[in-house]
Amino acid sequence: MNKNNNHGGARKGAGRKKGIPNSKPKKRKEETMNRHTIYLKDEQWEIFIKEGGSKTLRKLIDENKFKKQQ
Repeated sequence: MNKNNNHGGARKGAGRKKGIPNSKPKKRKEETMNRHTIYLKDEQWEIFIKEGGSKTLRKLIDENKFKKQQ
């Protein structure tokens, strides 16, 4: 077996050095978002993207400006 193969596996000098913290702190569980699927017609999708997509939708929901069903 050739020991000069450096494809995959542990390599000398690879990875984050010991003692250096992660660049981004982990978010609390209540701050994380989950992925959900929605179905839209092409015309509806174009409007959704044009109006800001999921960021705008989250903002409308958070500000209680999204229509609520009664």
